[in-house]
Amino acid sequence: MKKLKFEDIEFNVTEEVFDYPPTYEEPGKLHEPNTYRYALSVLKTFNDNDVFIDIGGCFGLFSLMIQKGKAITFEPSPENAAILARNIMLNPEKNIKLMPFALADKSEINYYIKRHTLPGMTKTMFGDG
Repeated sequence: MKKLKFEDIEFNVTEEVFDYPPTYEEPGKLHEPNTYRYALSVLKTFNDNDVFIDIGGCFGLFSLMIQKGKAITFEPSPENAAILARNIMLNPEKNIKLMPFALADKSEINYYIKRHTLPGMTKTMFGDG
């Protein structure tokens, strides 16, 4: 377990999170920091009854930034969902529910997971891809 700090928020993550680009460009530096800043600015406005829907949650970093309310995090990749589940367990004070499947606008759409050697770069492909 390691602490991850981004701006003024800190939470626990598994060691695995630090091993996979594109999560980190270098140790301690998040990839796409402006995206994380924007998400954090939105999540800081949440009240206790608000719900954050994190689609394609990967390791759950956006959901782990939640300070109030609840996060429902969808992640279809079994590898990523396993890391995400461990991150949720390391932060029991957070109200995060893991949904280990993909979302689409139609129920009859098939999907497959295009695996990558780095779990953080796995893609979910719908239909024929």
